[in-house]
Amino acid sequence: MRTGALILAAAAVVAAVLIPHQWDDDPLSQARRCNVAEMLALRSAGDALFAELSAIEDDPQRYEDVQRRAEAGETPAMEVLAVYHWTSPIEDEPLNEGIDWMVRAAEAGSPFAMNELGYELARTNQGRKADPAAARAWLERAMAAGEPLAGYNLGRLYESGALGPDTEDGRTASQAALDAYLHSAARCYYGGLEAVAARMWYGDGLPADRYAALRMLRLVDAYGQAIASQDGDGRS
Repeated sequence: MRTGALILAAAAVVAAVLIPHQWDDDPLSQARRCNVAEMLALRSAGDALFAELSAIEDDPQRYEDVQRRAEAGETPAMEVLAVYHWTSPIEDEPLNEGIDWMVRAAEAGSPFAMNELGYELARTNQGRKADPAAARAWLERAMAAGEPLAGYNLGRLYESGALGPDTEDGRTASQAALDAYLHSAARCYYGGLEAVAARMWYGDGLPADRYAALRMLRLVDAYGQAIASQDGDGRS
């Protein structure tokens, strides 16, 4: 009898390893498996862009090289020019130039640019009115391309009420926001994890599970401490 039980237990272990479970693929399960190393890796993905921005600020002639590469169709260079013009120290620099470069980068397939463009179009800035519908379209494209921050930004856009109380597919804005947050959390973006943890804490759209919510919030806190430690060591 005991031998039979051991055989069944061993079979269960093998099945757990070899047979993919449906719940292993859902966004919440993926979010639960996030760790600090994955979150740090996600953050470091943008280091090259900001290193290029710093290089331009230290060496103005570098700008001409970046512009040449951007005009030749190099997507990372387009991203750099877009962010540079958005954050330009020249006070009368038109925001439109930054948007133009961001559009070009997004249309060239940059998930980063799609997200940034969606975020920018969701708000009123320098006399330009917000365009929530266009913002949603770009954020959804960024999500489809795998950009974690896009889900978080789209979730906030739904929760703001800017896209109305319901979606075209029949979901409420609250459910659509949760779906977007889950997309972000599954890719280990800290903002998405925080939003999902809050939903689990209150049982808002997800089964109430304060233990899991607290564990997720502690992970975000550990990530923040790791970032502070890196910055303290002079690393980005």
